Amino acid sequence: MGRRIILEDDCLPVPGFFLYCEELLSRYESDNIVWQISGDNFQDGNKRGSADYYFSNYPHIWGWATWRSRWKHYDVDLTRLTKQQATAVVERVFGTPSSVEYWVSTMMDVKAGKIDTWDYQWMYTVWLNRGLCALPNINLISNLGFGSAATHTKGVDRSLANLPIADLSFPLNHPESVVGNIDADNYIKKIELAVYNSGIADLVESDSFRDKLRQERAEQQDFASAGTASQWGKEQGANLMLFGEMTSETDVYNKKRVVNYITTLFLTDIETNKRVWYGQEEIKKYIKD
Repeated sequence: MGRRIILEDDCLPVPGFFLYCEELLSRYESDNIVWQISGDNFQDGNKRGSADYYFSNYPHIWGWATWRSRWKHYDVDLTRLTKQQATAVVERVFGTPSSVEYWVSTMMDVKAGKIDTWDYQWMYTVWLNRGLCALPNINLISNLGFGSAATHTKGVDRSLANLPIADLSFPLNHPESVVGNIDADNYIKKIELAVYNSGIADLVESDSFRDKLRQERAEQQDFASAGTASQWGKEQGANLMLFGEMTSETDVYNKKRVVNYITTLFLTDIETNKRVWYGQEEIKKYIKD
């Protein structure tokens, strides 16, 4: 059989995790949109839709399953990855400048060996092939492997350690359809505005925009008059960085299908790694059959 269920040695599943994986492996084997089934739920008790699971762009890997037909595309070295390709892929998946900047930079660092991991390569493989991951509406896996002796989870957010787990009831309640995400620009901008208006932080431009500004500044040194040329060495350094994620799920309301999109952003102190702010935006989109 070309199916596999994968568990890391420090991850504790509920018994129903295996039945859940088996059922979804059978159900979606011929559906080329679904590339992974995960047992992880990091939604802090928020249910996404009315089904027992939903679909996300994020393939969490503490307890998961997939098919040989999908895994054969995996390339741990990201041999064919280029910055141009990564930019096009991430723009299609997320559509926002901040997400594109973060994930393209991350994937290029993985390829260069600056990040010791295997799962980002799999995440990129899923995105490259327009895939989605099924995630349960309750957490089925608890990671017990956080701590100083861990390989990869020494400095990871401890709020994800030893998460409570619960089992599913069968038969499963399945979503009506497999849906992806929409452009999150409006969400991001609203939350950026909330950060700015809150007085928590000033906003500085991302590295891609900074490069454009620096190019303009360099040209001004040659072509602008001495009194009007912008000066070097006056940029304001950032002390916080904005990160985010988006999930989507399908529900039925008044006999109509509706897709619920949730974007969550957080600000992290660059010097201390401390998260100092959270924000969330949600929108519902009705789907015509």
